[in-house]
Amino acid sequence: MKGIILLEIIFAIFLATFTYSVEANYVKPFREMQQIYEATFENKSIDIVTRIINGEMATEGQFPYQVRILIYGSDNCTARRLRGGGSIIAKNWVLTAGHCTAPTPGLIDTIFAFQIQAGLVIVDEPRQRKIVLASNSFPHPEYNPNTLENDIGLVKMDSYFDFSTPYVKPIPLVAANTDKASYVGQIVTASGFGYIENDGPVSNELRYTQLKVIDFSTCLEAYPGDDLPDSSFCAEGFGTPKGSTCEGDSGGPITLLMNGKTIQIGLVSYSNGNGCDTAPAGYTNVAQFVPWIQKVMRENKY
Repeated sequence: MKGIILLEIIFAIFLATFTYSVEANYVKPFREMQQIYEATFENKSIDIVTRIINGEMATEGQFPYQVRILIYGSDNCTARRLRGGGSIIAKNWVLTAGHCTAPTPGLIDTIFAFQIQAGLVIVDEPRQRKIVLASNSFPHPEYNPNTLENDIGLVKMDSYFDFSTPYVKPIPLVAANTDKASYVGQIVTASGFGYIENDGPVSNELRYTQLKVIDFSTCLEAYPGDDLPDSSFCAEGFGTPKGSTCEGDSGGPITLLMNGKTIQIGLVSYSNGNGCDTAPAGYTNVAQFVPWIQKVMRENKY
């Protein structure tokens, strides 16, 4: 795949420790996996993307389903790493990208636990922040880190979210098997704590932007020579300047206002390796996976 950037940051809490460059025409699921995957994907272009570019700052309670996901991994079980974003879909379940729930071969062989931060708008002003720990994650069994097919996963909380305030609430999912072609031309909203510019820094604030869903064939034209995941759809910014998702936004929700109700139809997956705002970005098509989501939640109630 040429020009695809996987939208996810797995920085250490001390961001200065990790200063890997993003290389155009290179496909990789995480920025820190660049060196690991160079030999395998020398002529490809999947890369992480983890930011909202040209977005606006969110207000408290505006996106009550948005979460910030940190992990404790086998490289250093006492240090937290920012893994990306996600959405609350039930009292003890978070939906995110597959590459946010799966270990990173050669870097993080095991994920011991997740720290889920909900109700957060400003990272260093956690007035409404609620922290819930999780020890169980469920990447889709057919998630492929090389092609980004089936880039979706679930995290099960060890305790319940408190929905008694307006700052932490679940978001309903789109109806199962909704045709992604029906989204074309629709305006959707992306939110996250990712980079606010192509070269950083990571955002201290929850930001959001609006995108327009485009025909998948048009998206393919923006990635010549690439085989984009069939399990995704594409959207791009509009107006001046154009908004975009990018590094750090991985796994975050893509929502649509339908009949007066906000529903989640996608999640942040990949973007163009030549710059997040230079081409349409790709989002996992949630409707395709609703039956799987329901099955996992049903089989893992306790």
